[in-house]
Amino acid sequence: MTLLSPSLRHQFIIHNYSGMVRSVPPLAGAPNSFVVEMASIAEMKLYAPSEAITFQNTKSDPFYTLRHGEVILCRNYCPGLPMQFYGRMRNYGFWNERLLVYDSYTDCSVKAIDYVDALAFDSAGVRAILKRYPQGLLRVKQIVLRRLWKFAGSKESVRHAIHALREPVA
Repeated sequence: MTLLSPSLRHQFIIHNYSGMVRSVPPLAGAPNSFVVEMASIAEMKLYAPSEAITFQNTKSDPFYTLRHGEVILCRNYCPGLPMQFYGRMRNYGFWNERLLVYDSYTDCSVKAIDYVDALAFDSAGVRAILKRYPQGLLRVKQIVLRRLWKFAGSKESVRHAIHALREPVA
C-alpha cells in the first residue's frame, strides 16, 4: 500500500471497504471520505469455531461487521433470566451498533459457529469520525435509538421493569 500513490490508495480503499461499510444500514450512503476514514481504523479479526467473540455487558468493545462465516447472537433481556437465542448471521451482518453513538455496554454475546472473518472498528474511533459528519451522526443516532427502544419494549424487559417497580424500596 505504501508504494501506491495517494489517489490510487484512496480508490483501492474505497473499492475494498465501501461495500462493507455501506452495508450497515446506519452507514448506508456514507461519502467516500468517510469510508476511507473507517478503513483506516478497521482491524481484520479471525475467529475459530465455538470461539466467543463478544460478551454481553462488556465495555469498550469494537463495532463488528461480518465478512465470512457464521455467528449466533444471544442476549440476556433482564437480570435473573437465562441467556436466550437472539439471532444468527451468515456471511453478512453487524453487531454492537449502539457503540457507534454511545460509550456503553454491549447488548449481545456473539459466538462463532464456523471460521469467522470480521472487521472490527474501534468504537471510540468511529464516534470521533462521525462527529466530523454531523448529518451522518444524526442519522446513525436515530437508527440506533430505534433499535434500543425495540430492546426496551421486549416482553422480558417490560416484565422486569414492572417487577422492579412493584418491589418495596429498602
